[in-house]
Amino acid sequence: RGMKVQEALKEEGNNKVEKSELLFVSFNQDFGCFACGTESGFRIYNVDPFKETFRRAFRGGGIGIVEMLFRCNLLALVGGGSSPRYPPNKVMIWDDHQNR
Repeated sequence: RGMKVQEALKEEGNNKVEKSELLFVSFNQDFGCFACGTESGFRIYNVDPFKETFRRAFRGGGIGIVEMLFRCNLLALVGGGSSPRYPPNKVMIWDDHQNR
């Protein structure tokens, strides 16, 4: 947890390059998925088979902590990075089905 890694993602179809710093990684309770907080949002991955399940990008907003509740659509988010999406001292409950 709390490891920092530089990654560069190149979108297919256009030459836009998104640079995103990894701020946080955590597994869900059954270790079947993991969540990553980045300088620009968060991403959820399935472990086996390895696949990105979904991602949310926020303009000008980093997620310093993201925790999953098993495999449901509820996530706990805390702002982080150089420009936090939410205050770094508050936990926000995110419902991915409602995008809020």
